[in-house]
Amino acid sequence: MTQRQALSQSTGGTARGPALALDAGLLCILLVATPMTGSLTLLGETLRSALLFLRELSDWMTKKKLLAGSLAHYEFGVEKLAQAWTLAIALAMIIAGLWIAGLALDLIVTGESQTTSGGLALAAVTLALVTLRSGLQMLPFAQPKPRAFRFASLLVMQSMITLAALADDPSIALLADSFGAAFVALLMTAAGARLFSTAAVDLVDHPLNRKSEAYIAELLLEAGVEEEELLDLRTRRSGRDIFVELTINPSRAGSFEEARQRMGQLRRALAEQRDDLDVAIRLRAPGADSG
Repeated sequence: MTQRQALSQSTGGTARGPALALDAGLLCILLVATPMTGSLTLLGETLRSALLFLRELSDWMTKKKLLAGSLAHYEFGVEKLAQAWTLAIALAMIIAGLWIAGLALDLIVTGESQTTSGGLALAAVTLALVTLRSGLQMLPFAQPKPRAFRFASLLVMQSMITLAALADDPSIALLADSFGAAFVALLMTAAGARLFSTAAVDLVDHPLNRKSEAYIAELLLEAGVEEEELLDLRTRRSGRDIFVELTINPSRAGSFEEARQRMGQLRRALAEQRDDLDVAIRLRAPGADSG
C-alpha cells in the first residue's frame, strides 16, 4: 500500500466529511442549549464534544491536504504540526476537566444549583441527541468506525441527567447533575493527560535503533542505491513516522534531469514499502559545498 493510499483510507473517503458536518451540527445544538439548561453535566459534555471535534476536524483536514499535496512545503514538519495541535487540545481538556470538577464539587458543597426542572429536561433531550448519534455509529454499516467507549460514557451521563430531570427531590437532582459533571470531568482529564503524554513524546525526535537502520539500508540496496553513491544517510523518528534524508552522488546519471527522474522513482519505491516512511533526497557530487 502506498502512502497516498493509506492517507486516503485514513480520511474515511467521502463518508468522513458528512460525518464531521453532522457532528458540527450537533455541536451547534449543544452550544445553544447548554446556557439555557444550566446543567453542569451538559456543560462538561459540550466542552468535551467541542475539543474532540476540533481534534478530529484538524486531523481530517491535515490528511486531506497531505493527500492533495498542498502541504508539501512542510516536509519534515507536518507530523510536528499535528502533534503540537494535539498537545494544545490535550492541555485544554485537562484544564476544562479540572474546571468542571471544581464546579461540581462547589455545587455539592453549597447545594446551590442554577438549573430548573425544565432546564434539566431540555438538557436530557439535548444529550439524548448526542447519545443517539453515537449509538448510530455502532451500526455495522456506519462510518467512521464506532467508538464503544464514547457511547458507553454517554449512556452513563444520559442516565445521570435523566435521573436529575425526573427527580421530584431537588437535592437528588442536584446530586445527579453533580455526579454526571464529575464523571465527564474525569473523562476529560484522563483523556487529556493521555493525549498530552503521547504528543509531548512525539514532538521530540528519536534516533532509530540499529535494527531499523539496517532495515532502511536494506531497502535502499533493494531500490538500487549503491554504497559508493550514497554520500550521507540521516534518519530519525517523529511520532509514528520515520524520516530519512539521503545525500546521493548523481554521477551515474547522464544529466541532472535523468538524475532527478531516477531519484523520483527511488522515492516512490521506498514509499511503497512502508506508509510511515518519509524520504527526502539531495543530489550532490562528492566534495561539493553542501551549503
